[in-house]
Amino acid sequence: MANRMRSIDHFLHHTAARLNRRRRRWLGVFIAFRLTILLLMVLSQATVLQKGQWTQYLYFRYVVELTDRGYYPLIGHWIEYPPLFPWLSVGLYRLAGLATTGAAKFVLFYGLLGLVFVAAECGVLVFLYKIAVLLYNEQQAMVAALIFALTALPTYIVYGWFDPIAAFFLFWGLDRLLTGRTGQSALAAALGGLTKLFPLMLAAVGFRLLPTWRQKSRYVLWVVVLTVAPLIPFALARPAVMSASLRWLLNKSTYQTIWAMVDGYYSYGVAPGAPRFLDLSAADWVDHPTRVPWNLVTAVFGVVGLYIYTRPLGANVKRGAVILSGIIMQMMILYLKGFSPQFIIWFLPFVPLILPNARGLLYSIGLSALNALEFPVYFTFLEGQTAVLGGIIIARTLLCAVIAADYWRLYRQHPAPPSTGRMALP
Repeated sequence: MANRMRSIDHFLHHTAARLNRRRRRWLGVFIAFRLTILLLMVLSQATVLQKGQWTQYLYFRYVVELTDRGYYPLIGHWIEYPPLFPWLSVGLYRLAGLATTGAAKFVLFYGLLGLVFVAAECGVLVFLYKIAVLLYNEQQAMVAALIFALTALPTYIVYGWFDPIAAFFLFWGLDRLLTGRTGQSALAAALGGLTKLFPLMLAAVGFRLLPTWRQKSRYVLWVVVLTVAPLIPFALARPAVMSASLRWLLNKSTYQTIWAMVDGYYSYGVAPGAPRFLDLSAADWVDHPTRVPWNLVTAVFGVVGLYIYTRPLGANVKRGAVILSGIIMQMMILYLKGFSPQFIIWFLPFVPLILPNARGLLYSIGLSALNALEFPVYFTFLEGQTAVLGGIIIARTLLCAVIAADYWRLYRQHPAPPSTGRMALP
């Protein structure tokens, strides 16, 4: 086994050395492949609509069509996501409307959304490489980028998941934080938090990484201010709508996790019918009650997380901060009530970034394979076979736990500088 792992490592480094001399050409191939998938998606939309098949593109079509009736996100109706992407969708819809009309307008709208997703994922790849150069060297960085490029499946393009945008802001913010550009990092964290909440974890990472209390507090304050400030006009204009959106986030039922298995639920996350956004009471809708003792679960994760968070970053504080980010992300995935396949873009890039070697490649292949088995394979061909879904969920949970433990092992291998002592926080 050890010899095979060394052989894989040798192959990765040999390939990376060759690709590193042609970085722009290699990135061009990656982009071209993604754009090809996007083109096929756009061409297939007429068939998808005729068959009534559901994609996230249709979800955002419904959201933007509400604006034709005067209902805008967080003003005329509540919505289950933070406002940045819904409003970006409205802008792209208006742009498509300036260029064409009728069915062609929606095909163009889908294409523009897909272009944003492709650009965001390419940005994740670029920042993954840049961060890896900071931590290792150009060849190791190319290994990390190669692993991600080979194992990141482009299903988000086909189904219209916008999580790559939030992931882009996360890795942009992490890169800027590691290079000392804290203002840009705070802006990226806030933009990410206004897309999906998880990039706000950068505030916690920055608080640990920055050397002085003044820098720590200023960074966290800027993240909070830049996140909250854009929400204030919505809260003042329609407080009931803002409240409904927040309630929905808190009231979600379990799905596609071990917590959902405890509840006896074996399916994807569901919501009330499409008109729900115009009905504020729909935000309180619950698909199924939970038997999980969430106060206890939260307490356990909180205690474990606090212990890990307060350990020293180590002599190489930048690498320590990246590993800490990976641990936080893995714990978040294990804690969440629900899991959707698009969430993989949150944590998959950390695997080759922290483990740019054969082990990282195997972890990445395992995560992507389980993700593909869950969706589209299970929900397209095997839905109702609860034992299959349960096996996938258990395997994914165990793999995420093993990866988190591996991160923790690496985290502990880097001792703190002598001047820091045992206490992690000054």
